[in-house]
Amino acid sequence: MNAHKILLKVRSILRDNDYRGLRFSDRELLDSLECAQNDCIVEFRKCIKPLTWYAKDSHTQDIELESKLLYILGVKLNNAQIDFSQLPHIKEGIPTLYHKHHSTYGIAHYTLQDGDCLEIIGALTPPSLNDESSPLMLDESFLRVLSLCVVCDMLLNEPSQDNIQRIMFYTEQLKAQKGKIRALLNSTHAARVFTTHAIF
Repeated sequence: MNAHKILLKVRSILRDNDYRGLRFSDRELLDSLECAQNDCIVEFRKCIKPLTWYAKDSHTQDIELESKLLYILGVKLNNAQIDFSQLPHIKEGIPTLYHKHHSTYGIAHYTLQDGDCLEIIGALTPPSLNDESSPLMLDESFLRVLSLCVVCDMLLNEPSQDNIQRIMFYTEQLKAQKGKIRALLNSTHAARVFTTHAIF
């Protein structure tokens, strides 16, 4: 699924499809969609993948990733579990992965050596949405959720009594759609139990 599909849906709901005088620019909608996608990835724990990083020498203590991590489920250093936290909350003496800036991370209370292996289970921030053809990380099942997130965001930019009513309506729709996705994910992850009827 690409951004174009969402933008068409959003403009249809907002009745902003007269291209001779648009109220919202593509850039505004794409920026909002980017934030909405990141929020959904975190909320629904999507796009999880294992990342492996090797230290090249003891002089480099910065861990450079492809992009910033949206969330982390687990971290291992040389096959041993370590903590991950923000700088003010790091426990004294415990090796801990922490965020430095942008896509750069560090490990507190540990000096990286040549060949050290860091394994991270989590989700990276997706590439920026540059135009309508930009691909999304989420699939078609998130079409309505992402569209409604952007719609609510745009309506908040135009405060009026009418828009407040519309925001309330679309917020309820958004909650319902998120509930459907949550139920679908729960049923997918539920353990399959098979029962047999014993004959005596």
